[in-house]
This record gives sequence, C-alpha cells and structure tokens, in this order.
Amino acid sequence: MWGIAMQNRQSQGAWEGEQAQMLLALCAAVLLCWMFFDIFVYWTTWTLYWLWKMVDFPFIHAWAGGKINLLADVANHAKAVTLDEWLEVMNATSGILLLFLLPLVIVSSWGLAQHPVLPFRSKRLVNIHTLPGLVSRFAPSVIPVLAASGPDGLMNDTSPSNAWAL
Repeated sequence: MWGIAMQNRQSQGAWEGEQAQMLLALCAAVLLCWMFFDIFVYWTTWTLYWLWKMVDFPFIHAWAGGKINLLADVANHAKAVTLDEWLEVMNATSGILLLFLLPLVIVSSWGLAQHPVLPFRSKRLVNIHTLPGLVSRFAPSVIPVLAASGPDGLMNDTSPSNAWAL
C-alpha cells in the first residue's frame, strides 16, 4: 500500500525522456535538410563563402581564392549538387571554422590559468599533515582527534578507553 501511494511521479516510457526528445529533434533536422537540400546547400556554402572572404588577404589570396570560387560555384548550382559533392566541398572548405574557434580557445585557456581555485594558486601549504589543523577551524569534531593523536597524526593509543568496539 505505502509503496504505490508514495511514488511521486509516473514512470516514463522510452519515448518520453529528454534523450528521446533530442533524438526526435535530430531526426527532424535531418529530415528538413533532406527535404530542402538545395536550400541547405546554398546557405551552408554562402556562410562559408563570406567567412573565407573575411580572411582573404593578399598574401593568401592564391590559396583562399580557390576555395572562394569553389563555394561560389557550388552555391550557384545548388539544385544539381549531390550529397557526395557537397560533403567533398565541405571537407575542403570548412576548416575556416577552426580559425574562428582560436580566440575562444585562447580566452578559455587564459581564464582557466587565472582561476583562483587551481591548487597551485593556494597561499598556504595543504597536505596530509596540515589538513586536520585547517579543517579544525570549521569542523570542531576534528579537535579531539588532533588532541589525542601522536606526533605522526595517528591515533595509535591502544589503552582500554580507546579500544575498538567489538
């Protein structure tokens, strides 16, 4: 009786959880990309085209210009592009996206290196010998252990008052 009444929520079926919703959203996105493949091809190539145009400096124009022309050609013939051709073009030109991740990686690394919680930023020595003393300030239950322990920090007292309970 109590087991049934105390249950807070009904059990979920296999298609009611968050993972199933993510799977269905992924399937819906793939279906939409397949149904409107020519539009998808056009906008992906258009986006990469303008990213390559942003970094088209004179000293790398011979290299970037070929990728820009390839993307323009694929965007202009988006209705005739197959999946294999589109994947080949994406493999050849999507490396530009890594260039825009570089500032994010640098800022994240710098922020991580400056984080105050990292162990090498501690202003006091914390090891196995100093930790009980540091903890005793906010956990008074450690104080009797510290008072009764020997110089090695262990409670090696074998007197009957400190014997293990059997």
